Amino acid sequence: MSASPKGKSLFYKPILFRSLVWLLAAMNLFCYSCRNKEENKTIHNKKTFRYIGKNTKDTIRFYGYDDLDTAIYYAKKERKNILLIFTGDTYMSMPGMEWRTLALYGDNDKIQNHFIIARLAVDNPEPAKDSTRTVFWHGQNRQLLTKGDQYKYLEETMYSYSTQPMFCFMDTLKRPIGNILGYNCDVKKTSDFINEGIRLTNQDDKQVTKHR
Repeated sequence: MSASPKGKSLFYKPILFRSLVWLLAAMNLFCYSCRNKEENKTIHNKKTFRYIGKNTKDTIRFYGYDDLDTAIYYAKKERKNILLIFTGDTYMSMPGMEWRTLALYGDNDKIQNHFIIARLAVDNPEPAKDSTRTVFWHGQNRQLLTKGDQYKYLEETMYSYSTQPMFCFMDTLKRPIGNILGYNCDVKKTSDFINEGIRLTNQDDKQVTKHR
């Protein structure tokens, strides 16, 4: 006896439903894989910076980026402000001075939870993304050929300083916020600087929530 058309229809409905479920699952898996690949293109720039405590000999780790655009990307994603550290790799007499100062705060996890760290070496020789950019700097038109040129120009024009290491805060719109801190061995001075940055960050969060 052959099955009626109605019987065939009832037989194929569960198969069709299962096929649709598998298709949707496969599409979700593919999209997830694409997102991970896109994420990994940027996250590979994240670096670990280590400092060994002078007295405790403990290894203190800070995590951040040495590219400003990448730092801004993650700051937007995590809704944080950016802790900028202007520094140098080749001409500083004591490499790692920036971490010695930052470690004085005594709670690097708290720093990481509130800020995205951007370590910007003003002597970074990597080519700038837009090496054709010309600015008027030190009395003449100049091209910012390297990332280091861009970071040094940013430090001098936005913060009116040219010293390394130097600590300051910036929001994701590249607007300076809070105070500036130079290299020091003063726990209170460093703590006041970080706490003020945290206070301003929390204040920004409240304003965003208020205007929603």
